[in-house]
Amino acid sequence: MSTVMHLAPGRRFEVVALAAATISLLPLDAVRASVYATPPAFKGAWVGMSVDAWRDLRLPPGVGDLARPACRSLAATGDRHGDTENARRTGADLTCFYSDPHGLDRSVRLDNGFRASQVRYAFVGGVLSEIRYQTSIDAYNDLTALYGRRYGKPVIETRDTVRTTFGVRPRVRQVWRTEFGSVELVDPASDPTKIRIRISNRNATTG
Repeated sequence: MSTVMHLAPGRRFEVVALAAATISLLPLDAVRASVYATPPAFKGAWVGMSVDAWRDLRLPPGVGDLARPACRSLAATGDRHGDTENARRTGADLTCFYSDPHGLDRSVRLDNGFRASQVRYAFVGGVLSEIRYQTSIDAYNDLTALYGRRYGKPVIETRDTVRTTFGVRPRVRQVWRTEFGSVELVDPASDPTKIRIRISNRNATTG
């Protein structure tokens, strides 16, 4: 469908409306609000999803074709995987991850050759409430750019120092918030070569 608009004698402006691809121009604040209303996520997993929905996800990049989702009760001791099936039936809290056939953790590939290690998905009351992982401190610029695109400027940014095995190092903590939770970055983590990320359904505080 075409609409002809006469702007001046002898000139016209034609607007083509495509039924299959209508473009809506929204105020910038509305666009940002729609983005910030998205639950925080990591490689397809998002806070608020169920245990079964997480298990049904496509394997995240880089874990390997033989990797499988595994869970254990947060209250389990001894056996690494705990009484998983009983925990699911009773609604007990779970921590989940991806493992190889030998039960070893699998890392997840990030952008630009970096990898996320010690990836953990914490379920409380059957709902994914937190995703945690670590990665190289060299990924700092990539991560801050990623979360900046998703959630805008950090609402919290604190700087101090921390004593590590490599001596005293400067440390930065940044928090991005959405309507459904927060993303926290700490550089460095307890391991001075790693960044710690926590994606949560809770609003991180200054503490």
